[in-house]
Formats: sequence, structure tokens, C-alpha cells
Amino acid sequence: MVHSLETKFKFVVGLTPSPNVPTTDRISQIKRPSSQEQTVCPVPLSGLARQMSAAHVFRCEESATEIFNHLAPGPLRKTDTVQYRLCRRQRQTTLARAACVCRAWSDPALNVLWRVVDDIHNLLSLLPPYSVEEYLTAVFTRDIRPAEWERFQEYASRVRELHWRNPPTDPVDPRDKSMQGRRALIPASVWFILSRLCPRQGLCPRLQYLAALPISPDEPGPLIFVSPTIRHLELEVSLAGEGPADEYIIASLFSHMQPMLTSLESLTIGPSSDLDLLGAILSSPVDEVHILDLGDLRALRSLELGLTTTKLSTALITVLENMNLCSLALTIESLDEDVFLPAESRSPLRNSLRELHLSGDPYPLAQFVEYAAGTAMEVLSVTFQGLRRNPPNALYEVFQRIVGRISQDIIQISLTFSGDLDSQLTFLPAHDFLRHLVSKSHLEHIALIYDDVYGPFSRQALTDVVDAWPNLTVLRIEETCSSHRLNSTSQHDSAPDLEDLAQFAKHHPYLRHLVVPTLALYTLPATHQIPQLDHPLEILRVCLFVRYVGHQYNFFAVALLLDRLFPNLDLCRPQFQAMKTSAGKEQEWDQVERFLLALQAGRRGVHRD
Repeated sequence: MVHSLETKFKFVVGLTPSPNVPTTDRISQIKRPSSQEQTVCPVPLSGLARQMSAAHVFRCEESATEIFNHLAPGPLRKTDTVQYRLCRRQRQTTLARAACVCRAWSDPALNVLWRVVDDIHNLLSLLPPYSVEEYLTAVFTRDIRPAEWERFQEYASRVRELHWRNPPTDPVDPRDKSMQGRRALIPASVWFILSRLCPRQGLCPRLQYLAALPISPDEPGPLIFVSPTIRHLELEVSLAGEGPADEYIIASLFSHMQPMLTSLESLTIGPSSDLDLLGAILSSPVDEVHILDLGDLRALRSLELGLTTTKLSTALITVLENMNLCSLALTIESLDEDVFLPAESRSPLRNSLRELHLSGDPYPLAQFVEYAAGTAMEVLSVTFQGLRRNPPNALYEVFQRIVGRISQDIIQISLTFSGDLDSQLTFLPAHDFLRHLVSKSHLEHIALIYDDVYGPFSRQALTDVVDAWPNLTVLRIEETCSSHRLNSTSQHDSAPDLEDLAQFAKHHPYLRHLVVPTLALYTLPATHQIPQLDHPLEILRVCLFVRYVGHQYNFFAVALLLDRLFPNLDLCRPQFQAMKTSAGKEQEWDQVERFLLALQAGRRGVHRD
């Protein structure tokens, strides 16, 4: 084989393969091509040569890392789809197998695999003595040996993003008996041992994203993960019920973190119902309790205060105006008496704020939107609470004030109307809100969520705005309370049918996500009446099918018509649910999804023996 490769190489470079001529004389016979001549290699590379070329590529760590980056699992978020999560799991498996191929592949593959850690137990499990006992309590069964700690540090230095626990919606195979989906308690003894071994720069010295870090007066141990390299930090504050003593402990913990947050770009502070956390943050350093000085976070661009109650004060307005924020999430329950938010003021927030997420009482929300929303606004999400205290007409006026203030170039708007679980509150119809958004022709994402509130949905909601937003990709009109799914059809007589759905999809070629509360099935159209659109829609959800009382429909016929409109639906969710055994009655839409899945499998030739 070697002699054959040598012969081919000599032929390519122009040597005369004469066995009687010494090797040094053969090299002198190399003919250099002139400017008029072109040298062409008539012999293709053999399989062995191609393998040698690939081996040389992977010997370069930068090239191998660039290749493995295409298999990077990516970040983990609560809003990720089931398909993304399952694909992410497959990529992790592929990288783990690639790391076992050879030494040249090991480090680049492990660097990409451990870049994102989904659960704190996955990281600590690298230490052999670490174990979770029967009652879900983590312990070290013996001392950590120096070689084990050195190996742990090697892996910890690879971590760039750490989630304290998996999001609760993580789709896990029911046959998986690992720690996924369970929460183990990490006692103080574990943190004491780790803090004794931990270097000063943090347990993960290159960590950039830390999600759901618990902050508690009882357990300060998790702070060993905070390092100066962190760019995005999510905190969950909880109290032990000791009153002012807890506040001082929390303040000391935050003061310990403050010097290491100079490069922080995104900060999320989770709910705390027993501690006036926001008041302590906004207090001056000479006050009794001062937790965090937001003014020192010069690099901060995103701030989310997910507190249960927030009173909009002058101090908060002053802090926000002095920060160059691009994204702000806030809960506003009320306004201080001394707060004045003129709608025509030149607030600095208008020049920088691009995303605004608000929840709370309607009137303070409207005042803050009028004060802060400017031409730079691209995303607006508003959750209206306390609807029983505000009549629908008054809330409709608040909505008009908000729409009148936001920019014409806004891309995404989401409105959630949150009622009481025990109330049978009937709200304004969806088309009353949608028709006021017609002037925002650049909208790509629209969401109207009726949470424990009934909002009438008629065919006007689709027909009146059939060509309003040419770039629309997401339209969600949902009801999240099953108590309003009435058996009678008196409130759903004007629901859109399949033909209305087809016309709306035809005028929105970029639509990817469509959710509607009701769909009328009084009479099913013939197959030839529904066009074969080959639409790129990926997610479709219908909350309720409206039909005559007592009349049963063949849902396979409904699925057949929907398949003509949307043959590219992503049906990964019913595939995942098929692995589970459900004891309850199957919903009507679930039956339609199963039929759609069967049609897709038959069309693509995908089946099981």
C-alpha cells in the first residue's frame, strides 16, 4: 500500500517512475510548469488519503472545535419546544460518543458538551464521593482525593452556562430513572467541603450564565458559583421567616456578590413575598438595610424584577432613568402619591428601551407605558390583573392608550388578561383588540391570552385582519380556563370555520405558529373546496371544536382537511406523548393530532413493523 501511494505521488508531481534511477536524481527531474501550462492531478485521492486528511484536520484543536460547534446543544430555556429539547438530547449523546473516539477528539468534544450544564447535580456528580441518598439528600460518602478534585476542576473550567435545575417542562423519557425531574437537597456540609477546596475565582472560573441561583439566609453556600466572568445572572430569593435578621443576612450576601458583578449584562431577581427586596435595593447606603446598588452595574442592559408586589416610586424611576437598559420586566401594583409620569416627557428610557414586560393593575401599567415607550420599542408584553375591579370598557380604554403610545414599527405584542379562577367573567371579544393593531403593519408576533376569562372569538377576528400583517409568524389567541368550554353553542355560533382558516393562512405565508380558541365544524367542506396550500405552518392548536349538540364527527376527516392546508406541521409533541400512558379521556384536538401524525407518516413512508 505504501509503495502504491508513493508511485501515485511521484506520478502526480511529474517524476519518471524508473526503478534504475536513484531517488536524488528523480527529484531533479521534477518539471516546474510554465505560466502557459496547467498541472492537473489525474489520480483522485484514495480512501486512505482522505482518512489521513481528515485526521490532520482533527489534530488542529481549533478546527475540531469549529466542527463540533455544529453539534453544540445550545442554551436551555423554559420556552423551548419539545422537538428542540429532544434534538438537544441527541446532540449531547453524539458529543459524548465523539469524546470517546480518540485523544484528538476528546478535548474539543468535551469542551462543547460541557459548555452548558442543565442541572447542578450533573456537575457535582463528576466527584465520585458525591451521592444522593434515599430521601433525596446529597452527601459526600468519603473524602475527595486530589486526583478527583483535579479532574473535577478540569471539567468545571469548561462550563459557560449553568442551570441550577432543569426547567419543569423538560421532556424526559418516562423510562429514564435518573435525577431528571427530581429535586435533591444539598445540605450545608456539601457546600462547606466545596468551599474549602474552591479557588477564589469561583467553582466554575469561566462561567458566564447562571440561572435560578438560590439565595437564602439558611444556605449561603451556592455563592461559590458567582465569579467576575458572569454576564447573565438569575437569582431566587427565599427567606427563613426570621424577620429583620433575614434582611441583614440577605444584605450581606448581596454585598459579597456586588464586587463580582461589574461585567453583569442581565439580572433577574425572583419573587420574594416576605421581604421588601425592591425597597432595600433602592435604599441609600446610609440606610439600615442596603442590598444591591443597581447604579454600580454600568454594563447592565436587561433587568427583571419578578417580585410579587412592586410599588412604583420616585426612587425606582430615578434608578431606571440612570441605567441604559434595553430590556425591563416589572410588576406594578400601584403608584406612590408623589410619582408623576407625564405622557409627553422626554424620558431617557424612550431612547434605549427595546423590550418591556409589565404586569399588574391596568391603570399604573398604562401610565408607565406612556412614560417609557418610545420609537425604539420592539417588544411589549402586558399582563392585566385585577380585572374584577375594572370593568371591561375601562380596560378597553387603557388598551387604546397603550396602543396609541407604542411605535408603528413594533414587532411583537402580547396581552394577557388574568381573572379569578372561580369567576365566570366574560370579556371583550378578540376582534376588538386585533382591529386596533391593524396600523402596526410590521407586527410579527401577536398573542392574546385569556387566563380564567372568557373572550368571545368570532370569524371577524380572522376575516377583518386577513391581510393586515404580511410578515406575521405567530398568532396566539388562547383561553386557559376549561370552565368556559360550554356544552351549548350559543356563545360560539360565529366561530370561524376551516375555509376562514385557509384564507387567513393564504394571506400570511410566513406564519409558523397559530392557536385559535374555537373552530366551527357544523358542516365539513368537501375535500376539493379546501386548497392544497403546502403552507409552512409548524404549530397549530385548536382549543375547542364547535358543533351541533350530540353530533359526532369523524375527526379523521378533519385531520385530512387540515393536512391539505398544513402538511408541514411539527407533530413532535404527540410523538412524545405516545410514549406515555394516560388514564384520562383524550381531548378532541389530541385525536386530530394523532390522525395528522398518521397521515404524515404514511406520506413520508415512515412506519414501524
